[in-house]
Amino acid sequence: MFRRLYFLFPSAITAHDAVTTLTSAGISRHYIHALARKDNDISSLPQATQYQKRDLRARLARILWNSDLTLFVVALIGFALTIAWGFGFWSIVALAIMIATFLGGAFYAIRVPEVTLAEFQVALDHNEVLLMVDVPKKRVNEIERLIDHRHPDADDNGSSWVINALGI
Repeated sequence: MFRRLYFLFPSAITAHDAVTTLTSAGISRHYIHALARKDNDISSLPQATQYQKRDLRARLARILWNSDLTLFVVALIGFALTIAWGFGFWSIVALAIMIATFLGGAFYAIRVPEVTLAEFQVALDHNEVLLMVDVPKKRVNEIERLIDHRHPDADDNGSSWVINALGI
């Protein structure tokens, strides 16, 4: 599984230097995505896709989260009704669904990192450049240390999950 690392740079020049550092560390340009305000020239950097610019990954996460909550509430109502009407088997089914949605939501909330592009809007408005770098989970610490060591002006802003197959 891949993680998307978010780094803010004060200019396109420093971001370009970081891209060079990342490619020399074995990260393909295909896994590096730059984002900046429209009037900030980042043409020399690997561009973010339209899905990445619209933060489709965060929208998908929100849809899945809301679906999980909705299913929990429906199962809770079903559980209450089946208990009231004395349908023992269906009460167990509703309870199992509630437990599954609770555990799924808890796993997501506790274990899955989440960063959205909205968190970077102020920085982007101030002409900073955001690099989103997709790396295997086992290389996250290595890449964060590399950028921190070679580019102290970069701001490490965490990581998030990513589905490379969907281009988000």
